[in-house]
Amino acid sequence: MTVDDILLALTPGLYSSASKTTFVEIATGRTSSEFFGSDYALAIALRASHMWVLSTYRAGGQAGPVTSESENGQSRSYGSVQGLRNADLAMTSYGLQLLELIKAHGPTMGVVKGPNTPVIPPDSWFPTGGGTGPW
Repeated sequence: MTVDDILLALTPGLYSSASKTTFVEIATGRTSSEFFGSDYALAIALRASHMWVLSTYRAGGQAGPVTSESENGQSRSYGSVQGLRNADLAMTSYGLQLLELIKAHGPTMGVVKGPNTPVIPPDSWFPTGGGTGPW
């Protein structure tokens, strides 16, 4: 699937937006093809969608989660994002999906054999030939 295919399915508003190319270019520059591998297009689409939602619904550049909102008085308050890891991505559903994708591609013990599979060194690594050790 291409980035356009994914955007059409996930974020039709961005897909039809005049600013789509700009958001996709920015997201492409901030996304590693080596890290995401076959999910590269999905990662770009999620990041572009995330940025588009923030720019569309937070046009004033506000940061942090909405903590209170009024309707007729037009009042809105935002919480602090200081000290929160990935706070920006946690502000939209697209960002949260990107965080899950990052976790899925992140390093884990056992990356040699597969995700979450313990790596047991071969017996030849031990002077006595026995596979015992602190692990």
